[in-house]
Amino acid sequence: GGVSIALTTDFRIVLALRLLQGIGFAALGPVIITSIGDLYAGPKEVTGQGLRFTSSGLVQTAFPLAAGWLVVLAWQYPFLLQLVAFPIAIAVYLWFEEPIDPETDETDDNGSVREQFSDLWSLVSQRRAAAMVIARGTPVIVWIGFLTYNSILVVQVLDGTPAQAGTLAALGSLSYAISATQAGRLTAHFDSRLYLLIAMNVALAAGIVAVFLATTIWIAFVAIVLMGIGFGVLLSIYRSIMTNLAPPSLRGGYVSLGEGFGRVTATATPIAMGAGIAVGTPRIGVGTSIRLVGITSGVVAAAVGIVCLLVLSAAPPVRSPIE
Repeated sequence: GGVSIALTTDFRIVLALRLLQGIGFAALGPVIITSIGDLYAGPKEVTGQGLRFTSSGLVQTAFPLAAGWLVVLAWQYPFLLQLVAFPIAIAVYLWFEEPIDPETDETDDNGSVREQFSDLWSLVSQRRAAAMVIARGTPVIVWIGFLTYNSILVVQVLDGTPAQAGTLAALGSLSYAISATQAGRLTAHFDSRLYLLIAMNVALAAGIVAVFLATTIWIAFVAIVLMGIGFGVLLSIYRSIMTNLAPPSLRGGYVSLGEGFGRVTATATPIAMGAGIAVGTPRIGVGTSIRLVGITSGVVAAAVGIVCLLVLSAAPPVRSPIE
């Protein structure tokens, strides 16, 4: 889908190809996250989730920079970067170790689609499982809110340049990529993940508040590192918790639900923030509105995340809906 965009100039076809890409993306993430949960346990599993997230951060740092150089040559060239998917697919087909649950027979029938949805609903209806799904979506609000208004904040409010805005986004991606590699090591030092996760939510909120309150680009550079640390550690551990809350037969569905909710929050965040800025601009000006909405979204998202963690810690253990 991505490579084919370079072969057309019809915007309607581009939209259809982007839809195709979205379908592929929706399937890939949960399968990879679930597979890591199947293959590893304990701090190793958290490290695995962190390293996967690290690769995502490094790609989000390197590919936009490469695309920026290639687009000077021709607008189609950045889309050709996605040719890398084909050798990766071949490598996965040849060498990927298929995770098999040793407690189940490969020939076991997992039931009809209706039964699987019923079991998944029974799982998510429990407070601990539901709280984790909501918590999973909250860091995305902060990150997407930053990405959406990063350029406007830097260029129009801080009198910076587009290059500085790009550097700020790249620094955020790099900081969460590096911090995600340490998620497993951090969890190994704590008997309970609760206080670590609360601290990372506070770091995430403090970072985004400092970014939107920054008076110079250099303050924003420091603040984005703090935000990236919170973001990288949180999502790595959250995904590890989710893979362990569900029984193996429902793990893929539960992880998919969490990832799907994360995409919902990613979609809704720019719309909600844009509406808030539109309401505030006539009264307090666009710059102040951007700062206020950015700070509010970050603090509220982190607060909801912390509340979900407290519910998670106080709720009874998840009961498997599968007998």
